[in-house]
Amino acid sequence: MTFKLTQADFKHIRGSVILCATLVVVGSVLLYTTQRIWTQADLREKRAQVDQNEIRGKLSRAQDEVQELRNKIAEYHTLTSRGIIGQEHRLDWRELLHRIEQERRIPAISYELQPQRAFESAATSVIGIPASTGYTLMSSPMKMELQLLHEGDLIHLLSDLRLHASALVRPRHCTLGRLAEAGKTAGGGIAYLNASCELDWVTVQEPQS
Repeated sequence: MTFKLTQADFKHIRGSVILCATLVVVGSVLLYTTQRIWTQADLREKRAQVDQNEIRGKLSRAQDEVQELRNKIAEYHTLTSRGIIGQEHRLDWRELLHRIEQERRIPAISYELQPQRAFESAATSVIGIPASTGYTLMSSPMKMELQLLHEGDLIHLLSDLRLHASALVRPRHCTLGRLAEAGKTAGGGIAYLNASCELDWVTVQEPQS
């Protein structure tokens, strides 16, 4: 069966066709607008996440810098309280060596302390003070000869110097050997070993005003 639409029929359905076409257009516009809004919202969320991560990174770096500054200040106060910053205290060093010799009962210690000079490493940052601050590492080299009862005497001596000296005592090298003939030393102790060491007594010179 064949249906034919007359002009009168078109007049009746024209409104519906126009409405349907309008709804299709409106729906397409709404769909496009919705997708665009979601896309922009997603971009804003991603940018906000990036900004948030950047802020967190800056905050973390700032906290690290604050902690590093606190550590530097603590290190500076420690060095100052020990007398490492400023003029060297040679008399204190001699007294410390004599005390260690007596307390550790080391048979014999002799040494030669040379004039102070600039330390070979120019970077004071090795002890926590940036070189840019103007502080300078200074060294007083020492040649030391020891007669020992056993090798532990040398270890204890170096440990005591590291802990108690008003300087950073850095051994360059030490040699340890057995005496050809063990016996009493001039100080009355019994020695079986001899040692020869070269040390740096390092202090920090403050910037010139």
